[in-house]
Amino acid sequence: IAGVELEDDMEDCTDGTWKQSGQRYFTCPPRRAFFCTLDALKPDSRFDPTASQRVNPLSEIPMEEIAPDSDAHMITPSTPIENQVERYIGEERGIQGHQNSCYLDATVFGLFALSSVFDSMLAEDSEDPAQQEVRELFRNGIVNPLRKNGAARYESVMKLRNKLDNLGRMKGIAHEEKDPEEFLNMLFKHMLAAKPFISIKRPFGVEEEYFVQLFLELTEADKMPDIQALLTRMFKEQSICFTKVPMVVLIQVPRFGKQFKTFAKVIPNLKLNVAELIENASTARCFICDEQPAYYVCEDCSRDDDFNPGHSEDIKCFCEECNKRVHQKKSRKDHKVKDEKPEAQLELLSVICIETSHYVCFTRAEKRWLFFDS
Repeated sequence: IAGVELEDDMEDCTDGTWKQSGQRYFTCPPRRAFFCTLDALKPDSRFDPTASQRVNPLSEIPMEEIAPDSDAHMITPSTPIENQVERYIGEERGIQGHQNSCYLDATVFGLFALSSVFDSMLAEDSEDPAQQEVRELFRNGIVNPLRKNGAARYESVMKLRNKLDNLGRMKGIAHEEKDPEEFLNMLFKHMLAAKPFISIKRPFGVEEEYFVQLFLELTEADKMPDIQALLTRMFKEQSICFTKVPMVVLIQVPRFGKQFKTFAKVIPNLKLNVAELIENASTARCFICDEQPAYYVCEDCSRDDDFNPGHSEDIKCFCEECNKRVHQKKSRKDHKVKDEKPEAQLELLSVICIETSHYVCFTRAEKRWLFFDS
């Protein structure tokens, strides 16, 4: 049995005391000591001077099959998507990791391996020579070989990192670990000149953005929230809304900090309904509380004497909370209520997450999930 001190707090860890015996073997901050068998450990590459010289092997695939693709056109994911999934299954598949590249590998795999949503920004040519070179390195060296053969070599990733480093857009990108958000923001905005995917109306004006960052205070109900609940609550609290239905949304979820934890767990919804978050999604006001939006319509309530002492038969609209309260009354349980809530759903593509300074990716193709770790 080995005892190790973690960099961050973790549930069920101790201060160096082994719970089964109650004996202390070493001293560290609370919730940092983790005990496990020796075969569950491996050297930390960050402290291995030879690690930068080693790469994950791709010996099963001939070099010429995963070399940079000379074809200038995008290779789109296979259809049906299940055909593409099989190409990525196995130890020597995906994007080859090298010199702290996990943040880039996981992000690129999550966005491009099983989806063509972002293809347009790589498929188009640019009049700017630097932007065009980045497009070609990204498209022909990484994305196309990945989709064609299920693997992309580290040399292509290093060429892209070195090019971005030489351009001075992100210091240290060639060898240091970065955040996926840093990498994507630099890539979208500066190198690919992609138009922002999201238009958000705020109290001070409209902003065009690439990401939505969930930023809100904890409440008692936030022990295990989902993305839908957090996004909806944040938009309401901050009086913001989408100006139109977004085609894609990249969401930054509050994650663990070294000194505190924002949320213990956050559940990613497989489908995200943004209909209520769009500007002017509903002009109807609730008959009871006069709040918007009021999506529940009941024609039977228009003939209810409690609501219409003057026999007005205006159709009654209710918000979700008032609709439940109004139709709890026995005399109204048989009312036929129409739910006219608009649908604007986005499907979850990938979850990129970090565990002890290492990024990995979960991405999905319909009902199948793939875990990727470079």
